[in-house]
Amino acid sequence: MFLDELRALPEVLVAPLDPVRVQEYVRASGWAHNPSANGKSAVYERPESGREQIIIPLSRELRDFAPRMAEAIAYLAQWEKRPALQVLRDLLLPPADVLRFAESGPAADAGNVPLDHGLALVSGARLAILAAACSVLHPLTVHPGTLLGEAEPFLARCRLGQTEPGGFVVTVACPVGAAPAPEDGEPFGRRATALLMRSLHRLARALELGDERSALRPAEGEPVLSANLCDALLNMRPEGDGSSLTVSASWDRGRPLPADAALPGAVRLRRESFDRIEALASRLRPVPPARRQTFVGYVETLAGRPNLTGQREGLAVLRLLLPEGGPVRAGAALNAADHHTAWVAYDRGLPIALEGVLRRAGREAQIDASGLRLLGDEAVTP
Repeated sequence: MFLDELRALPEVLVAPLDPVRVQEYVRASGWAHNPSANGKSAVYERPESGREQIIIPLSRELRDFAPRMAEAIAYLAQWEKRPALQVLRDLLLPPADVLRFAESGPAADAGNVPLDHGLALVSGARLAILAAACSVLHPLTVHPGTLLGEAEPFLARCRLGQTEPGGFVVTVACPVGAAPAPEDGEPFGRRATALLMRSLHRLARALELGDERSALRPAEGEPVLSANLCDALLNMRPEGDGSSLTVSASWDRGRPLPADAALPGAVRLRRESFDRIEALASRLRPVPPARRQTFVGYVETLAGRPNLTGQREGLAVLRLLLPEGGPVRAGAALNAADHHTAWVAYDRGLPIALEGVLRRAGREAQIDASGLRLLGDEAVTP
């Protein structure tokens, strides 16, 4: 087992490890320094058993630094009962709570997914962390764009790690002490990652019991489920029969969890649960009365066809910028004149303005649009 884990550690990843960072990690994990080493290595042992020892090389200049450090990581992983490569990747990241969003199933088990699907998974991970951070500040069922902005300083300090074996994995390191400042003794970053895992655990438990509405009911000691978190999960909907999304957390060793903390280490959501998550998002997000108004946005795709006169008209997907809730993708059936304006906007990357009535159902939206016009380039003529 030890040799298998050792062979799994690529030298190219072990070589850049910072010996100081590794020592901070093992000390935070409860290992005690034994000062009897020769100065080229540091020896750490378990206080409860001096037979458990880790030897850490102290300089990357040593000729055998990489193999000796690999041995230390493999031994540490064996003690933690985690894959050695996962421990190594944690040590390559700055001290933080590490969240992993892993899709498994027919589309992801090879370690690669279609580009758009992979980007949606990264976007969903970002939105999930942002929703959790905003819920720490404002425990609401819907976070409008103005409130989400308050949590952006935390998100700006998170780091995206490398993907890992075992499906397609998005890894994000969330600094425990990141801004904004906490109101009590618990650092903001830890409050955000803990709230995310607790929210996901509560949601998964409700889905497994077939009582997803219970996730909407206020409960003492339980986080408030937000439509923003549901939308983030829908971005990460796994592909293919038998697929699932697993979100797991490795907690920063430098900030150990309280002894009485009952935080889930991993939460799994099966693909068939996502239709019910979409229904929950619709229930959480109030539907405003449909009214004609002006929208601003961008053209994402065009699928028009020539009409009887040879002019293109038909379907388009617009990304509308809503001040009360962030961007939304909406389908629109465009006449020939509006389709031409949309084509010019798409070709030149220009924003558009239009009049219409927006109708939303979960993540799906349609707009009865007319009067498209270009913004930002008055010289362009249709």
